[in-house]
Amino acid sequence: LSIAVAAAQVRVANAAGRRPIAFTFDTLDLAAGRSEPLRGTARGSLLGERARLSIRGGTLPDLLRERATPLALELALAEATLRIEAALAPSGQARDTTPLRFDFQARRSGDLARWLAVAPASNLPVAVRGRVALANDAWALADATLKLGRSELSIAAHRSPDDGRSVTAASVRSPLIDLPELSTLRASAGAGTGVNATAARGARTDGPIFSAALDLPDVDFDIALQHVLVGRTDLTGVSLVARTREGRLLPSTVTGTLAGAPFTALAELDLRGELPSAKLDLSTGDIDLGVLLRGLGIADAVDGRAQALHLKLEGRGNTPREFAAQAAIEARVVGGSLTVLGAARRPVTEIRVNEASFGAAAGEPIRGRLDGAIDQTPVKIELSSGSFADFAQDATRLPFALAARAAGTRLTLDGEVTLPLGSAAQLTFQIGGERLDSLNDLARVELPPWGPWSLRGPVRITPSGYELQGLLLNVGQSRLSGSGKLDLSGPRPRLDVQVAAPSIQLDDFPMPKRLTDDLAPPAKPNGMRVTASALAGRTDRMLSAAFLRRFDANIDVEAGEVLSGVDRLADGELHLQLADGRLRLDPAVVNLPGGSMRLSLGYDLKGSEVEFAAAARVERFDYGIIARRLGRADDLRGLFSLNVDIAGRAPSLETVMNNANGKVDFAVWPSELRSGVFRLWSVNLVLALVPLIDIGGTSQMNCIVGQFDLKNGDLSSDKIVIDMTAVRMGGEGHANLATEELAFVFRPRAKGLALFRLQTPLRVTGTLNDQRFGHDSRDTFESVLRSIASPILLPIERFTLGPLPRDGADLCTDPMRASGR
Repeated sequence: LSIAVAAAQVRVANAAGRRPIAFTFDTLDLAAGRSEPLRGTARGSLLGERARLSIRGGTLPDLLRERATPLALELALAEATLRIEAALAPSGQARDTTPLRFDFQARRSGDLARWLAVAPASNLPVAVRGRVALANDAWALADATLKLGRSELSIAAHRSPDDGRSVTAASVRSPLIDLPELSTLRASAGAGTGVNATAARGARTDGPIFSAALDLPDVDFDIALQHVLVGRTDLTGVSLVARTREGRLLPSTVTGTLAGAPFTALAELDLRGELPSAKLDLSTGDIDLGVLLRGLGIADAVDGRAQALHLKLEGRGNTPREFAAQAAIEARVVGGSLTVLGAARRPVTEIRVNEASFGAAAGEPIRGRLDGAIDQTPVKIELSSGSFADFAQDATRLPFALAARAAGTRLTLDGEVTLPLGSAAQLTFQIGGERLDSLNDLARVELPPWGPWSLRGPVRITPSGYELQGLLLNVGQSRLSGSGKLDLSGPRPRLDVQVAAPSIQLDDFPMPKRLTDDLAPPAKPNGMRVTASALAGRTDRMLSAAFLRRFDANIDVEAGEVLSGVDRLADGELHLQLADGRLRLDPAVVNLPGGSMRLSLGYDLKGSEVEFAAAARVERFDYGIIARRLGRADDLRGLFSLNVDIAGRAPSLETVMNNANGKVDFAVWPSELRSGVFRLWSVNLVLALVPLIDIGGTSQMNCIVGQFDLKNGDLSSDKIVIDMTAVRMGGEGHANLATEELAFVFRPRAKGLALFRLQTPLRVTGTLNDQRFGHDSRDTFESVLRSIASPILLPIERFTLGPLPRDGADLCTDPMRASGR
């Protein structure tokens, strides 16, 4: 027997309204010789795709006598091959022994787009094979495997009558299902073939989840999946035993492991209504939230764990978009902790979680609330963002709002973010409170008691950090504006801030209380040392190595006008630098119409020692401003100059002056000044001498000059002079800063012709904090002799030393030594 066909066209009708199957034969040749099996080939097209068909069958006598005979078909397309092997049973006989084997191979899933709803660009290799046993009233599927890319399923199923109703029993096993990879089957053309979850999500089409013609059969099935990749997280050990009846997946329990945590879920599906509906209720124990959120592509900016997680999801719809738009979600986290990550995945803060809840009704924004603590400080956080549909359907940017309250401070963020959360954002932030030092515990550093304060401005998250433009800082009545940048790409965060202000009121920036307390007599002889120790210890804690090496910074502040109460200090500027753990304030400048103040500081921790340096330049500054600033006096007037250069190295700041080196010079032109106003023992010592020199109080003070050299902690005088209209007193001596012991002697010299005047030297001994004034008997005897011989000695002294001007112009006009810097 032989058959030859050419140029044949065939259309096979399907269900009403469905697309018919059309194919053509360019050639078809079948032949069966005597006692030889049937052979045949065909060439043509199937649904427009070039195809080749090979046929092998039994012998012609077996076919004619209707004996059981084998049949093998091989359909070869351009990129796919289908093989079918079966044994045809004679008509009328039982078909229990009519097995059918099938094997389908395709190099690219996209090549099946003509027949299946698959994206043409999908590149997953496809392999389907198995064995079907057919009977008159039943069938069985065995040894069936489906491979799509890396995903693989093994299926065993059979269908048989059950009380007059046909029920299918199926068993599904899988070593791996890669959902991000499988999502490319539904991706639009040009979406690429990678497994990047974000790209895959962004390219989804919105086709129906279930076919309109799908009639969910009655099935009893059990599913066991070893590993399911979901985005960048995974499910392991997933097990489900369930039943479908009358178009419903009856409530079924699902168990497995999610993000490393065992979970139990209750799932339900109903296809009977106009819109399919689904429900999921999932609970876990201890779970890694960071892995979960990153894996789902929701947030990259969160790490942490939860003691328990409970999730409820319910929705309805024919397409993913429709389902997401009508879905309601609720999540609750109990216990654990969260670490908020900033740009470059740098930790911003860690929050201990008591309870957190997030959820949204259908079509509503997702809102959340968290109650917890940072260290021991309670914190409450509320946030809102896009709807569940926005997260599920890959919105490029989402609205975002957050409000946090802790330690009397409120922080708000408002703007837009990019998924996953933390990757990029355009936000406006505002933070403020009544007092800045209420944040001491959170900041782990001592902050000044300034307030009320607020900081506001836009912030942009970049791959390397944060950029802030148009910052507005309010402290009391002072207003400052500026810009900043926080770079997190280096080994340490780097902060650059530029601030400018038309006017700064120093009253809005009060000094620490320890600097403004009234001086009181010490309870112990070593009171000064105790005070210095407490101050240095507090500074050491404030400027700890952990704090100094936490980040680098450059801060520049410029003020067009600086006010201190009613006093106008003209303008000022400040530059603060922190680099490699070394803190430098260089300079801090305040300018007056008739003078200026300039301060430079350096502080560095090197190993187990502190390296400290300070330089101050004050030129004819009105010290009444400082007295009023410190609250010491309101009626003081006068000018002072100060030159300080000191540097030292010691195990702590408390002991750094014990072996420091440098110099301290000061000059005072007082209109009104009294002892105890400033905490400078040298100035107070000199001022205490004035009543002892001018007993009647008739002389006017011209100036006070002190010049000291500091070497290895010993402060020795280069020049000490008190100049008054009637007398000038010169002094010399030293003070040991390690032991606080001092020894000075002051010798008066009267101005004008002071015959027979007793001018006894005055000696000062004791400690820096407990000074004793007195006369030595030898000095008294010498002064008596000088008084008797004054008619002879004074002319000689006047001739050799020159006269002393009553206004002290020779000394007071330019009393400061030249600066070494």
